[in-house]
Parts: sequence; C-alpha cells; structure tokens
Amino acid sequence: MASILAPSTAIGRFFAGIVLRKLDWLTVLVTCFIVAAALVLAGVSLADNAGGTVITRWSTAPLATFIFSLIGFLWALFYPAINSAILSSLPRPDLIESMTDNFTYLIRTYGHIPNGNRKYYLSRSQPPFFALIVTLLAEIGNDEKVYLQYSSELQTEYKFWQYGVLDTTPDTAKNRVVQMPGSEMLI
Repeated sequence: MASILAPSTAIGRFFAGIVLRKLDWLTVLVTCFIVAAALVLAGVSLADNAGGTVITRWSTAPLATFIFSLIGFLWALFYPAINSAILSSLPRPDLIESMTDNFTYLIRTYGHIPNGNRKYYLSRSQPPFFALIVTLLAEIGNDEKVYLQYSSELQTEYKFWQYGVLDTTPDTAKNRVVQMPGSEMLI
C-alpha cells in the first residue's frame, strides 16, 4: 500500500499547485475532506470483506488498498493550501521574512529544516517547502533579489533531498530517494 500511497500523495501535491491557483482554497479543502471521508467509509466496508489472504501482486490486492491510497491524493492538498492561505493573509511581510530567516539558520546549521528543534527531531525533515516560502516572500515584496539572498540555502535544501540519487538502483532506496522498478525516482 505504501508503494501506491507515496506516488498518490506526490501527484496530489503537484495538482494542488495547479488547482489552488484556479479555485478558492477553502472550497477545494472542504470538497477534498468530504470525498476523503466518503472514501474512508467505502474503504472500511470493502476491507471488512477482503479476507485474510496474502497479497503478492497488485493484481491480487483488494479494492480497499487502492481506495485508501487514493485518500493520499486528496490529503496532499491540505498542508500546502492551509499554509499558503495563512502566510499570504499575514498583513506583515516582515513576519514571513523572519520565518524565512529562522529556516535559513536551520538549513545552515543542520543542512535541512528538521521537524523540530529538539535533538531527536534532527534526523527527520519537514517536506521541502523552503523554496515555496522564498517564492512567497519574493512575490509579496515584489523583489526578485530574494532568490539571490537565499540561493545558498535553496541549494543546500535541494542537495539534502537529492542525496542518494546516484547511489540507487531499481528497487532500492537511499535516504529520501527511492528508485522504482522502471528506474523512476521518488524523492
């Protein structure tokens, strides 16, 4: 199921950017929430009837497997939509710049943005959203020089997420990189 959920979530994030530029974010989120809730109910009822058989191929997987993975596509919209709505509604761009500077410090110190500032969070990372925040800061201030100001940290975060790309072979993973059987990369 995880092999279906990860691409489903990634595709959902990609389409989130497209959909949220054209439609009202609250309408999209409410719709996704309702559809996801309906899919959960449908998936639970189908999972009860699936039985306890061992699944060795996608073709033998019960329909509930694919329904729960489809929920990842819908949930992928929530995080970027809510954060974008909150950040873009802030009346003070200086707060966004302060947040960006805090994330810059974390990237310079740890090479990525950890999930938290406690020691046990340092090996876990937030999704790669630093570029989105820098873009938002550039748009709000109408200043393209922001990209140059944070270019070193943007490159550092990119390298963090790309580390391991050259060391993987089909059906292997290294750090945050998975190479699929057809040589596609999940990062």
